[in-house]
Amino acid sequence: MPTNYPDSRDEFNEPSSPSETPLSSAGTGTRNHVEHHRDLGDAVVALETYSATVAHDHSGKPDIHGNVTNKLKQINTHEDVDTDKSATSIHHTLGFGKTQAAPGNHTHNYGDLLNAPIVVTTSDKLPQAPRKGLIAYETDTGIFRIRVVNSTEPYWSLLPWGETPICKLYQDSGQVVRHAGSFMEWDRVGINKFRMFRNDNRTEVVIPEKGYYDIQAMVVFSLPLGWSYNIMSEICINGQRQDGTYSRRADNTPRIWQAPQSVETSGIFFLNKGDRVSIRARHDDDIVKNQHSFGRHENFGSQLTVAYRHP
Repeated sequence: MPTNYPDSRDEFNEPSSPSETPLSSAGTGTRNHVEHHRDLGDAVVALETYSATVAHDHSGKPDIHGNVTNKLKQINTHEDVDTDKSATSIHHTLGFGKTQAAPGNHTHNYGDLLNAPIVVTTSDKLPQAPRKGLIAYETDTGIFRIRVVNSTEPYWSLLPWGETPICKLYQDSGQVVRHAGSFMEWDRVGINKFRMFRNDNRTEVVIPEKGYYDIQAMVVFSLPLGWSYNIMSEICINGQRQDGTYSRRADNTPRIWQAPQSVETSGIFFLNKGDRVSIRARHDDDIVKNQHSFGRHENFGSQLTVAYRHP
């Protein structure tokens, strides 16, 4: 009979008494001598036809004898298929799940980034305990802030990007300036971001954010014809005169004749939120204790600028 391989295995039984069994007889076996050789040869040929060599690689390509081995499927390569079961799985599908793999052309929404250098939020939803150096952009105010960690307590500091505090004020009408000094009163607003100047107090600019500020002031005086005396202007923080490095006074101004004249004062100050900036003018005329500053003359008048510089 022909070989049963590969559908089933062949049985090659020997006669129980081979020395007493003629070659032409199967005896108690399954084949006589000729059939045994024939079928055994068929079985060997079937093995060579259907079996792969030891060096087969399951590549789906023919081996040296032309036999093609099937490619292995994942289900046949592992005892338990672990696709997407965990981050350490051998195989992953593409997708957005936490244990899936990202496609090569994937993109990220900025809000999904971990440890993003800049967070986009609103002024009332700033992160409460962020890392040092994190930058936040407030969509409702246009402000950029950076998280500062110092020896006292961390805080959100304003960055000089986007919207920053600046206030520019003018005096269009005169006022009495006393010998001992009078705070300048401002009656026209040029720039007033962050509502630093309010109409209920015409002498002060209120600081909205902690940081360094540039303060520049020009006070214009009107002198009666033929009179002369020194005029001075001072920067005051919370009502206290600033001097030394931060304030330039006009004590050494040469005596001047006739009107109008001006004196400028400027400085860079570190100010806290809520500090109040004002300008005080005075003169050294002992005869006339009161004197008027000149508001506008030939397109210029007393003015004050307070501008945020950096954290």
